[in-house]
Amino acid sequence: MRATKPGLAAIRAMSAVIYCRVSKDDERNGRSVGEQETECRADADYEGWHVDAVFPENDRSASRFATTERPQYKALVEYLNANRPDILILWESSRGSREPIEWFTLLALCRTYRIGIHVVKDRRTYDLMVGRDWKSLAEDGIDSAYESEKTAERVRRAMVDNVREGKPHGRTQYGYWREYEIVQDAKGQVRRKMVAQHINEDQAKVIREAAKRVSEGESLWAVAQDFNKRGIPTATGTRWDITKVKRMITNPAYVGKRIHITKADRLAKIMTPTFTEASWPKILDEKVWQACVEKLSDPARRTQRDSAIKHLLSYIIRCGKCGELMRARMNNGYPVYMCSINFCSTVPRKPLEDYLTAEIKARLITVTLVDDDQDEEREVIKSEIAELQKQLDEAQEQFLRPAPGTKRLSAVRLASIEADIEPQLQDLQEQLRSSRVLPIVGKLISNPETWDDMSLPEKREFLRSGNLIDGIEVLPNGKGYKKPIEERVHIDWVEDRLSRNPQS
Repeated sequence: MRATKPGLAAIRAMSAVIYCRVSKDDERNGRSVGEQETECRADADYEGWHVDAVFPENDRSASRFATTERPQYKALVEYLNANRPDILILWESSRGSREPIEWFTLLALCRTYRIGIHVVKDRRTYDLMVGRDWKSLAEDGIDSAYESEKTAERVRRAMVDNVREGKPHGRTQYGYWREYEIVQDAKGQVRRKMVAQHINEDQAKVIREAAKRVSEGESLWAVAQDFNKRGIPTATGTRWDITKVKRMITNPAYVGKRIHITKADRLAKIMTPTFTEASWPKILDEKVWQACVEKLSDPARRTQRDSAIKHLLSYIIRCGKCGELMRARMNNGYPVYMCSINFCSTVPRKPLEDYLTAEIKARLITVTLVDDDQDEEREVIKSEIAELQKQLDEAQEQFLRPAPGTKRLSAVRLASIEADIEPQLQDLQEQLRSSRVLPIVGKLISNPETWDDMSLPEKREFLRSGNLIDGIEVLPNGKGYKKPIEERVHIDWVEDRLSRNPQS
C-alpha cells in the first residue's frame, strides 16, 4: 500500500474503488449488484475510506467459458492504472475473476501499485506486498476457477442427459407452456424444476392452420398478412412476416423432434443437427410438416414475395419463341401477358386464363393419382439420401476429428468423396421434390370445380408444383393472321405421377 503518515486522519484520507459483479447463476444463489455495492460501501464507511468510483457488472460471467466481454472490468483496470487508488473493494474474491490468468494479472497490477484488496466476505484487507496475503488471494483464484470447471462439467452432463431423454432446452417454444415445481437441493437452495411441457392449444391452432395452408399451396406472405389482419400475436407480440411463419411451420419441435448440435461441431462450423425423440407432445402431423419442409427448402422456389401476385400466370408461362418468362402488362390500354425481356409474344390476359382453367378442369376429370406406391417410393429415396449424407458426415468427421487409432483422412480424399456423393444427393433430392404431390391435387381430381374456390396463391403454387403441368408456352401470334388461343398455347402435361382414368 502507498506509504502514508501515521494517524487516523491519514487513514480516513485513503481512496477506494468498488467492483461488483453477478452472473445469471449468482442472481439465484448470491448477492445482486446493488446488494454487493451496499455491503462494500458499508465496509468503506466503517474503515473511513473515500469511495471514488464504482464499477458494477451485471449478468456477466468471469470464467473461461464466458462468451461476452466485461466492459466494467476493463474500465476498472484502466482506472487502476491511471489513478492508483489505495484500496480495491470486492464483495468476494471470485467477483474479480474466475479465470486464473486474468486474476493473477489483477493481483500483479495491484501489487505493482501497492493497491490493497479488501474482501467483504473475508472481513479482511489484503496487502499484496505481504507474501502470505498474496498466497491467500492466489489460492482463492485457483479455487474459483476449479468451481467454474466443476459447474461446467455438471452443465455438460445435464445437457447430455437432456438430449438422451428428449427434454426441452432453452426458452419455451411458441405453442407450449411448461409446468414447474419448487425443489430444494442438497445445499438448501430453492430452485424451480421443470415437470413437463404441455401444448398451449390457442397457439397450437395457429401453428396447425399455418402449416395446413402452406402445405396446400398458400404462400407464406398470404398467411402472414391474414394473421396480422386478424390480430393474432406472435410469440413476442410483434407482427407476423414471411420469416416468422416459415421458421414456425418447419420447426422440428412441433413433430416431437429435439435438435442438438455439439459444441465441438459448432466450433468446427459443422451445423448438421442430431435429432432425438422429444418428451413433449406433437402439435403438427408429420406429413403436413414434411410437406412444408420440402416445399420451403426447394431451391427452385422464389425467395422473394411474388411481385406479380395479382395475376394468375405472371412469371409462370414462357414465351414460345425465346423461352423467357412472361408477365402481366398493359398494352395500349388492354391487359395482356407479354414476354418480359424481348417482347416477342403477347397474349390477351383473360382469354388465356379462361382457356387454361377449362383445360385444367377437363384434364383433371380424365386422370387419377398414382399414389399406391408413392409413399413407399419416397421413403426409399429418403433412406438413400440419409445413407449418402451419413457417408459424407463420416468422411468429414474423419478429416476433422479422426477416431483414436485411425488415420486422418486427407483433404484430397475428402474432396474426392464429396465430388462423388454430392451430385448423387442433388439428384435424389430432385427426385424427392418432383415426387411431391400437393394435398390440393387429391381434392381437385375428386372435384375439379374446387379450382374455382382456390385462392390465387394456391392456384399459382399448384401450377408451379409440377403435379399436373410441367410448363406452359405461348407462341407469337404472327403477322396478318390472328391465331386462336388453342393454337398458340402449348401445355406440357405431366404423366409420371398421374395416369389416365380407365373409366373415362
